[in-house]
Amino acid sequence: MSLSLAEYARLERAAAQFSERATTHLKRRAFAHLDDAVLVPPELGERLQDLVFLVRNIATNVNQMARHSNEIQAVLDAKAPFHEVARLEAALRAMVERPVRQPSP
Repeated sequence: MSLSLAEYARLERAAAQFSERATTHLKRRAFAHLDDAVLVPPELGERLQDLVFLVRNIATNVNQMARHSNEIQAVLDAKAPFHEVARLEAALRAMVERPVRQPSP
């Protein structure tokens, strides 16, 4: 197989993105195509690895929150905080609605 100068220059530019020689890049591209695979440029691969790391951190945090929530439910009644807020609200209303006493002279 032979390439024109323009084709070879194009292949060299593509190979440079992967820091490879043109022939190595051509071989990897050919086999990737035969295997229905995708060659990811190194810079994009690094970004994808960063995204995978972030998604794993998010999953870990969600798992920790779920575990903590389950532990709290085992120790506390889940409705208890709402009952306490309602009790405080009733006490506050009672104080606000109570008639104001005039000070004795």
